[in-house]
Amino acid sequence: MLCALNNDFYQRNAASFARTRNNSWRGWELCLESVLFAPTRVLDVACGTMRFREWLSNRPGQGSFEYYGIDSCPALLPEDVKGAAGSEDGGAGAETVSSVHFQQLDVLGALLASESCGAEGVSGAGALKGLIQAPLCDLVVSFGFMHHIPGAACRREFLRLLLKKTQPGGYVALSFWQFMNSEQLAERARQTTEEGLRRLSAGELVRGLDWDLDRNFGQNSDSDLDKDSDSGPGPDSGPGPDSDSDSDSDSDSDLDLDSNDYLLGWDGKTDTLRYCHHFAPEEIDELAESVRDLATVQARFSCDGRTGNLNGYLVLQRRAAH
Repeated sequence: MLCALNNDFYQRNAASFARTRNNSWRGWELCLESVLFAPTRVLDVACGTMRFREWLSNRPGQGSFEYYGIDSCPALLPEDVKGAAGSEDGGAGAETVSSVHFQQLDVLGALLASESCGAEGVSGAGALKGLIQAPLCDLVVSFGFMHHIPGAACRREFLRLLLKKTQPGGYVALSFWQFMNSEQLAERARQTTEEGLRRLSAGELVRGLDWDLDRNFGQNSDSDLDKDSDSGPGPDSGPGPDSDSDSDSDSDSDLDLDSNDYLLGWDGKTDTLRYCHHFAPEEIDELAESVRDLATVQARFSCDGRTGNLNGYLVLQRRAAH
């Protein structure tokens, strides 16, 4: 499963990955400009190194807030939080962060296990809402994670899950990696995907992962961007190699990838792969349309990276309860 592939990636590369995740993204500030109040309770899904917490705590005008971080890989957490998470001591920036709570949870693995992804008319978001040990929040964010979620159905369910953890009138802010907008990253993505599929099919990279290569992939963990060593760009983002399936499918054929799916490397390592999806603009629009019953679009833009368009962003406001 892709879930196993990405979980393995973050477990094995947590230290080197965390070292590249020290800076904020310009898109965060643009997202917060659409939020009409200083949030007091923040949920960060796939929080990784919790750098959004640090950035928000230092943002001018931001008052004290409770922070709830969720990730499947606690090795990514900053040292000041590892001992303070779940306590009233907020660690660095504690004068702004009144409390820090961390929950180790593979959200996407749980979503996939619920069998809601791909089952028409079946929603796992409501059931999974209870797995997240955080109250309703007035700001819910997930930056650098959507590209690890395989299949349009699962991405829709994940977005609904975030909205169900949002207070009426609160906001959800998301990023969507668009690495194929960079020619350099795009070429690298095509190369690593072709080579990765070959090596996975040959069993060269399995290393005892808990997955079945005769079934198609699945998903997982944390953030990605900027200096990302093995992404891909080129506005003409076609399907993954040998793919003729549509993005809603969960094919059972050997190692098929959906349109815009890629296998990326990391740090020049030849035995390291992760699953990533490049988001075409229409895919982001379709996601927003899929939750019209729960939310309204407050902002939609592209930002970040040297080209200024390596991330798409979507800010939604949760509708008032009827």
